[in-house]
Amino acid sequence: ATGIKDIMNMIFKTDTGGDLTLDEILKNQQLLNDISGKLDGVNGSLNDLIAQGNLNTELSKEILKIANEQNQVLNDVNNKLDAINTMLRVYLPKITSMLSDVMKQNYALSLQIEYLSKQLQEISDKLDIINVNVLINSTLTEITPAYQRIKYVNEKFEELTFATETSSKVKKDGSPADILDELTELTELAKSVTKNDVDGFEFYLNTFHDVMVGNNLFGRSALKTASELITKEN
Repeated sequence: ATGIKDIMNMIFKTDTGGDLTLDEILKNQQLLNDISGKLDGVNGSLNDLIAQGNLNTELSKEILKIANEQNQVLNDVNNKLDAINTMLRVYLPKITSMLSDVMKQNYALSLQIEYLSKQLQEISDKLDIINVNVLINSTLTEITPAYQRIKYVNEKFEELTFATETSSKVKKDGSPADILDELTELTELAKSVTKNDVDGFEFYLNTFHDVMVGNNLFGRSALKTASELITKEN
């Protein structure tokens, strides 16, 4: 049978030193003090365990709360991703089709622009020809009177010079009056040609020169205009 001594030894790990009755144990102050100390130690250990258990419970609650919040965030993210995927499944084919239509329209538009560019180039070429023709006509209008005057003076001078030389050879032995008349006419022609007048030969000669070198209203040489017209026609 298990006695009180064995029970004490089992619970408190205390050697009672023999078969003692309960009354004897209660009268043994040293043994009671030892048992009391062991009880205080057990009580302290229990308090620590309880405190640690409470701490672990609070920490577990906090961790569980954080985990729940993270799960809620993940659920929200997943819901938004699902909504985006749904929207993409609905609208992506439409967007792709729309972009395809836009590309086709852009291609057709580029062909039209290319055609219009060619048309504008042809119009530009024709306008260039018209512009050159206008310059030619303006140049001719400006140069014709001068050319006609120069041509007339040259022909008249050659005619009088030839007549004077002929008369001098034929009429060496005759009256010098005829020769004098022809020389006088030639002299008068020379005077009219060299007279400083806005309607004189010198004016028209200067006008002709200015038109040829481009020193005129258009600032453009008649020779350059004629050259461009010939190039355009070829």
